Amino acid sequence: MIRLLRLVKSPRELEYHRRAGEVLDQACQAAIEATQAGAEESAVMSRVYQLIWEAGADIPANRLPMGHGEKAMNVRYGTGRGRIEENDQVTFELGCAWRHYHVADMFTVLTGPHVDPRHLRMHAACVEALAQVQENLRPGRTFGEIYEVHRAALARHGYEKAALKACGYTMGATFPPTWMEMPMIYRDNPQVIAKDMVLFTHMVLSDFDTGLTMSLGETSIVTEGAPEVITHVPREPIVRP
Repeated sequence: MIRLLRLVKSPRELEYHRRAGEVLDQACQAAIEATQAGAEESAVMSRVYQLIWEAGADIPANRLPMGHGEKAMNVRYGTGRGRIEENDQVTFELGCAWRHYHVADMFTVLTGPHVDPRHLRMHAACVEALAQVQENLRPGRTFGEIYEVHRAALARHGYEKAALKACGYTMGATFPPTWMEMPMIYRDNPQVIAKDMVLFTHMVLSDFDTGLTMSLGETSIVTEGAPEVITHVPREPIVRP
């Protein structure tokens, strides 16, 4: 009962989520600017953590997933650091908290000078899927319906096999080892969406046949109409030199 009551946030809780989102948007931009061929992963993530601390926010309840090359396919935190290379793919899943109330985003940075056109097609699929999910994130819909919108959008682009079995979850005041609040957005989940829920929705493609990955995710507050998006990632492909 308590877990379900926590899903709908009070006005003060929503303000904490919004403030966390403002800080995370800054951290997202810092991560993108620091990512380039030759950069050390540790230097990029150091800048992200520094910005969160300096803003007066809380570091998130779990370690931030980041990986380049094959490790980008994990979409999970992995130990060990490396140097970003030319023609690379770098997955980021960034999170931030304000007074323990969490938000997250997700994106993939590509490095040049050559960008694989398959990456761009995967990105276009993620853009459409995220737009469709946010369009349907309305009170009265179920989590299962949202998952189906995500699945169908990626399937239209031919990527259903590369999609994950879940595409998000609710967010709130959480503590280590995870920033995830439950329930997750997965097939046939009957949980009904309600106004003032906070959801992180992520579109993730991991194509193990090609070794390529792409991701796009934002956090939104459910309203009576269009959701209030409180973390923001670029809709154009992120390509760094």
